[in-house]
Amino acid sequence: VWRAAGYLAAPAIIATIVLGFVLTTLYLPGIGFGSGPGGNGPLQLTDPTLDLRRNLNQPEDRPVIEYRTTGSGGVYLRLASLPQFNANGWSNVQIQLNRGQTLPAIPGVSSESNNKRRTTIRVLDFASQYLPLPYAPRAFDAQGDWRYDANALVVVNAEGPQELRRMSYSVESVDITPSLSDLNKAVAGTPADAAVTAAVPPDLPDSLVQLANRITAKADTAAEKAAAIQAYLRSSQFTYSTEPLPGSGYEAMQNFLLRDNKGYCEQFASAMAMMARVVGIPSRVSVGFLPGEQDEDGWKVSIRDMHAWPELYFANYGWVRFEPTPASVTGTAPAWTVQDSGSS
Repeated sequence: VWRAAGYLAAPAIIATIVLGFVLTTLYLPGIGFGSGPGGNGPLQLTDPTLDLRRNLNQPEDRPVIEYRTTGSGGVYLRLASLPQFNANGWSNVQIQLNRGQTLPAIPGVSSESNNKRRTTIRVLDFASQYLPLPYAPRAFDAQGDWRYDANALVVVNAEGPQELRRMSYSVESVDITPSLSDLNKAVAGTPADAAVTAAVPPDLPDSLVQLANRITAKADTAAEKAAAIQAYLRSSQFTYSTEPLPGSGYEAMQNFLLRDNKGYCEQFASAMAMMARVVGIPSRVSVGFLPGEQDEDGWKVSIRDMHAWPELYFANYGWVRFEPTPASVTGTAPAWTVQDSGSS
């Protein structure tokens, strides 16, 4: 397993699968504070400790996924969700994996849309224990012993990392895309795992707490607070760079937010998720891929499209994607996350 970089990394952990009659219990590590090396080598998604910096610094970019989708535009392809936050960074918790390829209700969504997106995905060349899927997946048809977590809607292979070269599968999903006005009316919800996803570490430095409160001081609603945090991180004050200041633990986050203001998706996603919790919005960090580039009637995703982003929890809408990483890398922020035209 590659040493993790940025804020999404964990201490040395063994990913262990214990097979049961119906359920599989799997402990997944996360991505933690610090800075790992760049490097060469193939893309392997054996767990969410994948070194984003290593892959973003590959000397040669190359496509790793092709897909076609019925919805408008491309889609973020999500691998893992990291709900637990402490001085070591963002990590997973013990989850139970269920058999079957039809997924349960979308957590937190009060009324599921009948307008479903169908995406056909073809993996070109990598190994993964996690199946790349749009959020929120409703059903999929991949070959192999794939199991799902009902809370995060993450799909994991019970047999461990699999060679996915030339593998094709399809997925039916629902886009979580509230309007800005509707999200502004929503309050921060209480997810089933609020004990984890709403928790603020008691040892979080006061300087980070004060920053979050200052950025959101003029915001009235939960959505406005989230938008203020995103706008702050996407402002010209911050620079996208795969060479952040060295450091570990909370020091690394203070380096990014209070000193040099340089980082890549791990730093931006982690910082926004942290500040959202401080102001009362449950959060988690997801790891996967950006939508990629359109190629005729389909899309191509490359190794340098690997990405991390925050998901925030709102009543009636469940987990909603935000995008704090600068526009130079991610393009325009989602419409529901921008309070005015100058925020993105």
